[in-house]
Amino acid sequence: MAGKYNILCALCLIMLCACNPTRTAFPDVNSIELKKETDKQRWEVAKKQWKKDQRHRKMMMEKQQRLFNVSDKIANAAIDMCTKVAVDSSDFCIYDFEVVNSRSINAWADGKKISITTAMMNFTKNDEDLAIVLGHEVAHNMMQHQSASTKNSLIGSFIGALADETAGSYGYNTKKSLQKAGQQMSLALFSKDMEREADYVGLYITRNSGYDISNAADLWRRLSLRDLKNKEAVVIADSHPTNPERFVALEKITDEITNKISNGEEILPTQKQLASNNNL
Repeated sequence: MAGKYNILCALCLIMLCACNPTRTAFPDVNSIELKKETDKQRWEVAKKQWKKDQRHRKMMMEKQQRLFNVSDKIANAAIDMCTKVAVDSSDFCIYDFEVVNSRSINAWADGKKISITTAMMNFTKNDEDLAIVLGHEVAHNMMQHQSASTKNSLIGSFIGALADETAGSYGYNTKKSLQKAGQQMSLALFSKDMEREADYVGLYITRNSGYDISNAADLWRRLSLRDLKNKEAVVIADSHPTNPERFVALEKITDEITNKISNGEEILPTQKQLASNNNL
């Protein structure tokens, strides 16, 4: 061990002797001066972070207040429509709203709550745009799309699992690929119609909350075209209607609501006429 230590010391000595010494008389910094400057810089960093946190808190408070102002009207309209439109009005269509700090332009509903990102709130030009987005998400909850998606997923997964077992009985190892495919297929099969229904019901909610819906189609078009690099997003969608279809449909919904107002009709989504047992 001592031999290795001696060799290491010799190598360090050779390295130091081989290095070229500096030629200028630069100032030395003592430990007291070093600590003073280090503390100063740490204080500057802490102060900048504190200011940044303060700005962030102020920004979040402003967005929370804006969300509250708009969501209060949306929520009241949803509650009024609940017993007439909702799949199950036992929860009275009362939902919480929250702002999520994120750069992703997004909003979503989980059956009990509506979440919207700060980026989406920045994207909406005015309260009318924000109300349209919130109306769409509230419609998802009102029509119980989350629970329906879960049910569809389980059914598709079950059917796919049966297919996996059947294939296995013939000697094929599918590695549960059919179960996964069944799950994805069942979700894709109905998700577009759920988005269409959320657009439809959501626009009624927004209109009944007192907000202008005339620019609804333009808002969703602007959302779909926000990333010009993603050209396929204009015509291809896995879980949503294609953007051109959505734009045309929203214009039709707007016209439908306008006509009902002109005719003095109740401003409620038109329900499907289900066939009676006598006609079966």
